[in-house]
Amino acid sequence: MWRIAYSLNWHAFLAAVHALLGTANLLFWQFFIAADVLIVGYATTTAHFLFVVAHLAALAGAARLAAPSR
Repeated sequence: MWRIAYSLNWHAFLAAVHALLGTANLLFWQFFIAADVLIVGYATTTAHFLFVVAHLAALAGAARLAAPSR
């Protein structure tokens, strides 16, 4: 049970971190344009939001495991 609680905290924290980083990429999108690295911008921003989805899915799975079974 301790590992599930540990997992819940980390997945929630890391989902928030990746959401922050993906949002920062969008806010500073002009940097990718100025540096002529739009492909990198697309790849990293997409990856961050995919990681958010993955962490939320893992969080939901861990929460389901932590729920008392009937």
